[in-house]
Formats: sequence, C-alpha cells, structure tokens
Amino acid sequence: MLFLSRDGKLLTNWLPYGLVRKGARGVDYDKHGKKVLIWTSDGIGVISFEHEIPSDEIFEKGPKVSWIYPKSGNVEQAFWVYEGAYILFRSGTAVKLMEQETFGDPHLYEVAAVKEDTSVGYDEDSGRMYYLDAETSALTEMEIIPKHSIITLPFPAIEEPRRKAKAGAS
Repeated sequence: MLFLSRDGKLLTNWLPYGLVRKGARGVDYDKHGKKVLIWTSDGIGVISFEHEIPSDEIFEKGPKVSWIYPKSGNVEQAFWVYEGAYILFRSGTAVKLMEQETFGDPHLYEVAAVKEDTSVGYDEDSGRMYYLDAETSALTEMEIIPKHSIITLPFPAIEEPRRKAKAGAS
C-alpha cells in the first residue's frame, strides 16, 4: 500500500515506510512489473517492489527510490507506457516520452505541446494520449504506441502452427 500526503510525503506499509519526505506530486503503478513511477518538481523516480531477500542479508532492505531522471524540470504528470518500457510525462506545456532502460543519459522525445494549465490523459490498453492542443485548444488524440505493436496473443498460440508443420513434415 502507498500513501501520499498533501505535502508530498510518500509512505508505504513496508519497511522503511517513508520513501519520500516531501514534494511527491503523484504516482503511477506498473501492474506488469511491480514498480511505481513517482514524480516531483525535481525529477522522476522508480520504486521497485520486487520482494527478494538475499540469503546473506540479516536484515531485510525495503524498497527505495531510484531517481532515473533527476533535475527534469517541473514534472506535473507521468505515466508508464508499453508495460513499463517507456515513461510519458508532462512538464509545463511539453509532453515527452522517455526510454526507461538506457545506458547513460535517457533518450527523450518531445511528442506534443499542450494548452497551458491543462492535463493529459493516457490509456495503457489502447496506447493513446488525450490532450488539449496548445495552438487550437481542440481535444486531440495521439497514438503513442501503435495498437499493432502490442502483442495480444499468448505465446503457446503462436507456437501451435509450428508444431503442426513439423508433425506434417515427418
């Protein structure tokens, strides 16, 4: 369980209980990877809740924030994209897409400009973002991850034709 106070203190019911002392603006849970995206005015961080205790540890170490994009400006919203592979975030009127797993500096792509003092919405299932356009103020839909790039078939269904082909060849 996570608790976010009005002044941005982020607490959990696991040790060490306090993850962020103040300034957290929001969280987004990644249901696929047991991790939480957190953002403050100073940066973007990830908290992993993979519960693995090394055999040589006497005391259990709890989750902690890994700041993956510190000093990122005034981050106001953030979302996991494509099962946690990317992070979509809004800072002022700019919406950017960031690759999470990179070596060195994160790769950033500016994807849209939104109307000032408005929010964006992102739907993980469809891969679409919704926002008010900065120039026209029109409600706009943008495909962040194309639907056809998200594999919806389970792997055994993909393997089935190969097995039949091998059985017919012998």
